[in-house]
Amino acid sequence: MQRQALGEAADRQKIQALLKGRNPDWMQTRLCTLRMGLSASNTKAFIAESLGVSERIVARWFTVYRQQGLEPYSKVATVSGGPVV
Repeated sequence: MQRQALGEAADRQKIQALLKGRNPDWMQTRLCTLRMGLSASNTKAFIAESLGVSERIVARWFTVYRQQGLEPYSKVATVSGGPVV
């Protein structure tokens, strides 16, 4: 059973542009997660396994994206090496 795609085509272009920049590893992983989530054929389990994270983490990142969009990625701030989200 396919799930509903995560976002819109406009976000796909923004994510692609962000992925081309120099980003911390954590940000690259989240952006790849979102890019994969934009395809309805990719399950959370597949995305998690492909990127080496848990399904729970993928679900959390999708929730943050649904609530805040790509805003957290436009102003990256870190505390002790981790993201502020």
